[in-house]
Amino acid sequence: MFPSQLPKPRHPAAAAIPSLRWAIIVPGWIAERFVKSLKELSRQRVVAVSSRTQQKADSFAARWGIPQAYAQVDEMLARPDIDAVYVATPHNHH
Repeated sequence: MFPSQLPKPRHPAAAAIPSLRWAIIVPGWIAERFVKSLKELSRQRVVAVSSRTQQKADSFAARWGIPQAYAQVDEMLARPDIDAVYVATPHNHH
C-alpha cells in the first residue's frame, strides 16, 4: 500500500556533498532542469555537454555557462576530468 503522506524532501547542506565535475549527454528538456537544480542547490559543476550537433551543444553550453561543448560523445567522454555523466535521453533509449 502506498503511504498517505510522503516525507518532506531533504536537502543536505551543499558543503556536505563533494563537488563533482559533470558531463551531460543529450541537452534536452530534462537536462535543463538537471543543470538548473545543480546550480541552485549544490556546488556541482557541469564542465561539458554533448549533442548530435555542435550547434545544439554550443547553444546549451552558452545558455548554462558550460565551458566545453561537443558533437562527438566519445571525444567528451575521453576527458580525464569528468567525474560523472548524466544521460538525459528518454527512458526507452537507455
